[in-house]
Amino acid sequence: MRFLLVVTMSLFYSAFAWASSPDCKALATADLTFRQQLPETDIPKEHWQDCCGSWGPRPAIYPVFSKTPECSTSEWLHDRAILVAMNFVGLPYLHRHIPAMGGLDCSNFTAWVYNFGFGIKIDSNIQRQADSAGHRLSLDEPLLPGDLLFFWASDKQRIGHAAIYRDEKFLIDSTGPGVQIRAFSGWYKERFAWARRVID
Repeated sequence: MRFLLVVTMSLFYSAFAWASSPDCKALATADLTFRQQLPETDIPKEHWQDCCGSWGPRPAIYPVFSKTPECSTSEWLHDRAILVAMNFVGLPYLHRHIPAMGGLDCSNFTAWVYNFGFGIKIDSNIQRQADSAGHRLSLDEPLLPGDLLFFWASDKQRIGHAAIYRDEKFLIDSTGPGVQIRAFSGWYKERFAWARRVID
């Protein structure tokens, strides 16, 4: 299974088409180590269980990501969103607000990617996220990497799942065992409701 994952990841990376220059590619991840060293929440760890229940504490707001003059295109920012999301592949699926609590569920994962990577705070409640994060795209508007995808629950009366669009074949989400790259097909296509764009 581990070998299959390594092969799958290798194929995914080799197929990743970068529109940015090599210098911009490096700049897209240059600050991630710094961000990983920041506290995920303002509440000390010894108080997590007492203050916040099983979901754990709410996340701290990360610094706003500063674009550089050389690398400031919308396309480059969308590439960064995917790189940030990929940074959490393998994180378990759990109903938690921050990764340090052991995992994230679908909408906490999508909210975390934009908080951690851009300092953009979006609601982690799945229905409120589906209704308010960024702006809603029309059904005929082309999707871009980093767009948020929302999917109907089985009753098709409410939103039941959230993911991050990678390209026409792949998305990244937290479900089942955790954060993974998954094929944008089957169930995902059948229950797709709408998309929202957080960065332009």
